[in-house]
Amino acid sequence: MTRLRQDDLMRRPNYFASRGFDRAGHRRQDPAWLAGALRHPDARVVLLRRSEVALDPGQRLVQVSVWDGLEPEHGVVFLGEDADGAPVFCLDVSTGDVEEASGADAFRFVDLRGAAMVLPEDEANRAAYASAMLTWHARHRFCGACGEVTTVDWAGHVRRCPGCGAEHFPRTDPVIIVLCTAGDSCLLGRQRIWPPQMWSALAGFVEPGESLEDAVRREVHEEAGVVVSEPVYHSSQPWPFPMSLMLGFHAPAGDTPTEVTVDTNELEDARWFRRDELTDAVADGAVMLPPPFSIARQLVDSWLGV
Repeated sequence: MTRLRQDDLMRRPNYFASRGFDRAGHRRQDPAWLAGALRHPDARVVLLRRSEVALDPGQRLVQVSVWDGLEPEHGVVFLGEDADGAPVFCLDVSTGDVEEASGADAFRFVDLRGAAMVLPEDEANRAAYASAMLTWHARHRFCGACGEVTTVDWAGHVRRCPGCGAEHFPRTDPVIIVLCTAGDSCLLGRQRIWPPQMWSALAGFVEPGESLEDAVRREVHEEAGVVVSEPVYHSSQPWPFPMSLMLGFHAPAGDTPTEVTVDTNELEDARWFRRDELTDAVADGAVMLPPPFSIARQLVDSWLGV
């Protein structure tokens, strides 16, 4: 992986990321502070209904004031502190009593992908963070070691097993995503479930005992039969669908495009696009690239120079 240049360090964070929100990890093990934070007059709660986030009529993220009777046992998770020190929490209001108390029936709940098309970056980060945390809680109610029901600690950032003593922490699944290039061409693939015109960079989960660079080489060769040399790191992006971290690369595959052999279990198709060909195809609608909030789009745009 190449060393970052100064302009890389100054790059604007990808969508769903944030440099301006304090997660205040030191607060998570302070029950007295947390109890006070839930009574703080400026405290806010991000509302989700399962995997959907609450938006107001202006299509902004709903962050309601803490209401009387809200307690940690309702499943509230501490996210961090705003720049002014106000505590921020999140809560899944899909149970009837909590939903009614929060006033959630006054808001519109939208799938997070749809919300990402309209939310400003700071609110998208908060929505992604909340969604990933609440999804983890919903999926890890039971201990993976012994099956006992787990209890919540550290303001929602640990689940403990009273049976075997195991500690379970929020997980993030690493996924590489790579734009493979050869000369003045790039390699894009598409899946069957996508709209007919959509093409994107290749991606895949990092396997146990595998480096990021090895994962890039393996995925490109498995999915398209193309051999790449040293991958060049671009950037990363939290990807809350449901709990992944996308690690973006460019990967050279020589001076000229080589034959593509598509693994049809993974992709419907994959092919090389010349730079001018791709630019024209996007302009006239023959090719649809991933949405602007995705790291896949950033990889393609940075190669195109747009």
